[in-house]
Amino acid sequence: GIGGGIDTDDLFATAFPSSAPTYEGPCIGVEVGIIFDKYAMETSWKLLVGETEEVIWKSDYYGPNWNDDWDVFRKCFPPGMYTFVFMDKEGDGLCCSHGEGTYVLSSEGKMIAIGGQMNTEEERTTFELEYVEPEPSDSNGDGLDDRLGLVMPYDSSNLIEGETCENFRLVFETDQYGIETSWELYEGSHRVSENLIANGGPYGSAETYVYNYCLASQKSYVLYMYDWKGDGLCCSYGDGWYKVTSRDIIIHESDGKFGEEDVIRFALPADGTFIETDAPVTTPVPSRRPTPLPTPLPLTQSPTQRSPTLQPTLYPIFIDSSSYLPTPPPTPPPFTLPFITFPPSGAPITQDTTPTPTESFTTLASNVSPMPTESLTVISTESLTTVSTESFTTISTTPPTLPAISLNVCPFCAGVEMKKPDLGLPGGQTCQTVQDKANTLTADHPNCELLKLVEESCCRP
Repeated sequence: GIGGGIDTDDLFATAFPSSAPTYEGPCIGVEVGIIFDKYAMETSWKLLVGETEEVIWKSDYYGPNWNDDWDVFRKCFPPGMYTFVFMDKEGDGLCCSHGEGTYVLSSEGKMIAIGGQMNTEEERTTFELEYVEPEPSDSNGDGLDDRLGLVMPYDSSNLIEGETCENFRLVFETDQYGIETSWELYEGSHRVSENLIANGGPYGSAETYVYNYCLASQKSYVLYMYDWKGDGLCCSYGDGWYKVTSRDIIIHESDGKFGEEDVIRFALPADGTFIETDAPVTTPVPSRRPTPLPTPLPLTQSPTQRSPTLQPTLYPIFIDSSSYLPTPPPTPPPFTLPFITFPPSGAPITQDTTPTPTESFTTLASNVSPMPTESLTVISTESLTTVSTESFTTISTTPPTLPAISLNVCPFCAGVEMKKPDLGLPGGQTCQTVQDKANTLTADHPNCELLKLVEESCCRP
């Protein structure tokens, strides 16, 4: 355990989902992709089956090493009705108070739910396997699809009189982390929010997606392909690609090798050439694509790197989570701290070790025996004789100083007011009990570093 009070098994519980039930028959893949915010420990999810809502698949505890990280979880299930529950303990979701995370639920490439912006502690999505995607709908007239929150498909019926439309076709294949992929299409040559025509993502992994639109002719357009991790669609974690065409003309064909974004400008009708325009606007505009955050200085251990799946995903997939868990440090031997008596406030904490010369003192009645208190007689102060202070040797009143003492205490929430002393932690602990334990440790004690793993959650600014 940590500091004699927190169980490392609780702190580093596996974040990998429980196994799917045994089933003989058709197996339908389900995938959960997550981009975490800065507080992954608030995130969890589960999958319920049927009207009984029995939990058949769930995540466990996501520790601090998942902050600002991402991953994809896959399992295989029989046909039937299911409910997916995504939970955030603080009720502020994955976006946008402390990061720009998101999650996507899909089944064999079909998008079931996209979320992340929450003002409640849980979101529920009920669906049936095999999943059939419904037609997009906009019941509140905000221009976004009610189910996925994406821009409603481009409606060529809005063309003004005299305009014609040209075919636009976007085809792409995601890599093994479809949660990273998204795109936006704008009218004009720059990324201006008012001119957003269509968008998509995030997606399922290792799947092919096709989009067809009829766009107004004699106009310019710009397509942005995004990858949240900044490694494109190929080739770190798969062999993704994309292609843009208009009728039989190839506007652009990519092998998927790009960084955070790839920008394609073109005009319709297409003539097969890439049209150069002014440099794109550098100021980003709001979009559905999560903006990659700068890599923060590590406050805790570095995230564990997960090995990529080099081949397209097959179902079912069973993940050995043991390789992802940090090895708990050996339990240190019992220890005690010296008892320290602090001097009065303001007194110096150093000591002059030079011995005091004995000759500076006058020996006074060195052989006087103690007198019983019963024999003492009250003497009137009038009978006392004034004694001249000249007969005494002056004794220095400068207090002795003590050697310097290093108060090197484990700095838990150092300099920051604890915001959540009652926040529940694994193992029945709270932020307050963890801080109390930290106050009994030195900064170089092995347990001090382990206690600081939960520091950022307890000491949120």
